[in-house]
Amino acid sequence: MNTLKEISESLGVEASSFDAECWGFAAPLILKLQGEGASFLIKADGERSSNIFTLMIEGGSLREDYLRCETDNLHKGISQILSDYAQQFWS
Repeated sequence: MNTLKEISESLGVEASSFDAECWGFAAPLILKLQGEGASFLIKADGERSSNIFTLMIEGGSLREDYLRCETDNLHKGISQILSDYAQQFWS
């Protein structure tokens, strides 16, 4: 199995600062959501030219409801949707 680094290098895709800025905080919060019974979804839509990312949190404390964010900026979208959830359930 290839590592993500190997796959990226073979495609000429460079790592971004997104990893250091976002995933260090987002991944544990997403796992906290999962531990509470919620699902966190990221969809990148190849047919769109704007708002290509759709982010959703559903289930868990939201019950039958959900939070949704459509954006071109994945980092800002993740921050926004996790912030919205935190304000409702972790404050």
